[in-house]
Amino acid sequence: MVTSPAHARRILRTLGAQSRGDDQRHVAGTPNRGERMPPTECPEAEVACRPDHATCPAPLVTCRDIEGTELELKPTKEVTAEVRLQIEEWIAADPKRGRAIWHNDPRGPLEWAYDGKRYRPTTIVQQILAEAADLQRNPRGPRWWRLPDGRDLPTVAGDADGAAFDWTGLHNILSHVPKGRWATYGDLAQVVVTAAQPLGQHITRCSDCPNAHRVLGSDGRPRDGFKFSDEAETRGQKEVLEGEEVGFSSAGRAEESRRLSGAELSSLLSEGQPPASPSAH
Repeated sequence: MVTSPAHARRILRTLGAQSRGDDQRHVAGTPNRGERMPPTECPEAEVACRPDHATCPAPLVTCRDIEGTELELKPTKEVTAEVRLQIEEWIAADPKRGRAIWHNDPRGPLEWAYDGKRYRPTTIVQQILAEAADLQRNPRGPRWWRLPDGRDLPTVAGDADGAAFDWTGLHNILSHVPKGRWATYGDLAQVVVTAAQPLGQHITRCSDCPNAHRVLGSDGRPRDGFKFSDEAETRGQKEVLEGEEVGFSSAGRAEESRRLSGAELSSLLSEGQPPASPSAH
């Protein structure tokens, strides 16, 4: 069986997109941050490909699609054995709490059997951790959801026959990061569904990443060795950002109020609408 690279990228985009304040897609009391995780994957429910099938690289190739597939929650070693036991006991009291249906819907790919509403993978895990173990965490939610064959979502997407990661979503976001705002490698990685390290490496090597100087470390500091793709630019990253009205503290950290949130970055991915600049302090 072959999982097409194009289809895997669609699953990646679905997992990476985040909803923005829709009560139907967020669990009250849980953080709205995106998932931090490696590239994800694309599960089963097979469909035969035709020449006009958008997700197939060629006619007569068998593709996989997990639309409508029931997933089961399996706590990972991201939490302690005690917490995993608490979660298992909480789910045992109502098995619907540990089941969800996959939908190719960027704003809410998982339909939680517990309440019938749509959420992101991590949002449900956050709610379960809060209810079962009274914990507030930002787990790697897609790792917790398993197909009937035992694979988790990141593994399925990774089965795309060695396909290279599609950075189109990142490029789209960067092209819309407005002057006077900045983002972190980690937050961008959460939205496009990869890890911060490969994303940073890509930006370092990429000649097609617009506004790359507006990406900083999680501490708000420019990264050592940053270079502009335009060799004619002799200023440093901090100097250019200051020219765009981003202030820096005496410790060299960019002002937090200028940082784009995960939700704002997600809106750039889905709609390309630049968020309003905050008022100058």
